Amino acid sequence: MDAPGSLKTVDAMNDTNATRNQHHTWSTDDVPGYRVTQLCGTVELLFAVGALIGNTLVILIVILKKKLRTWMNVFLVNLSITDILAALSLCLPMTCTFYRRQWHFGSMYCLIHNLLYPFMMSTSLWLTAFISINRYVFIVFNTIYQRLTSGITVSLAIAFAWGTPIVSFYTAYQDTSLSFYDPSILRCRMSGTLFTVMFLAFTPSFLVLLSYTLIIAYVMHSRRRVRAHAATQPQSSNLSSGPSPQELRMLFTIFAVFALILLCYLPYAIILLVSSASERRQLPESAVLAYPLIHIGGAITPCFTELITGISKRRTKNY
Repeated sequence: MDAPGSLKTVDAMNDTNATRNQHHTWSTDDVPGYRVTQLCGTVELLFAVGALIGNTLVILIVILKKKLRTWMNVFLVNLSITDILAALSLCLPMTCTFYRRQWHFGSMYCLIHNLLYPFMMSTSLWLTAFISINRYVFIVFNTIYQRLTSGITVSLAIAFAWGTPIVSFYTAYQDTSLSFYDPSILRCRMSGTLFTVMFLAFTPSFLVLLSYTLIIAYVMHSRRRVRAHAATQPQSSNLSSGPSPQELRMLFTIFAVFALILLCYLPYAIILLVSSASERRQLPESAVLAYPLIHIGGAITPCFTELITGISKRRTKNY
């Protein structure tokens, strides 16, 4: 007697799931509080609008002003492109999801959404890493900088930045079962990819930190050498003391962008790591509130980029 009833229950559940997938919506029973979701939706919308306007202006400025068409700014334009794509494909869908408190974009885009964020994050970090390496070569090996920096090397670097996350998530592209929607945090998630994402973030971040460490060491050594030379031979010609104040300002700006991206991602990453380690569900409202922070970089980065392009305008011939 129990078997038929059980079969009917299973069939009913399957019918419910099929209907739910057909309409591309999920239950809101476990959704965090209304005020939290509306606040996050508003923040996501502001970040999306800021990223679209700011990064579009950066790209137009670089394209329209001939003096700004430098190898350095090619990396910055690609960085702006990633921010625009993230605003369109990540921020705006999440804005709708937070406001409506449901996912209305279907299971296929749930998978795409899960793959796009690590793709955008990794690409942005790799572009930042190549910018840092570019600055290191320019400062420390200035005599060979022009020979090392060409259309071929820059194109290879950009292709690597865009291609690495695609190759890294090749398995995830094929296995759609890894992707699922979690109504408790109002976003799609992907199982078994956290450490891959951390690896994609760690490697370029390490290169950025290494480049800056080497640049700082070079600057300190150059200034000590200049002071020692001035003390022994005050009448002799001045030695180079390293990068100019404008170059140092640019380096600080690039590092500020890098630090901003990582610092804004840390709260959400810590929540996921603690939840994964303890095998317990993370606090839904904490995860929802922390999630919009990972998109703040796309809205603020153009402000820093304006500073960088302004400096480049004054020193174009060296880049």
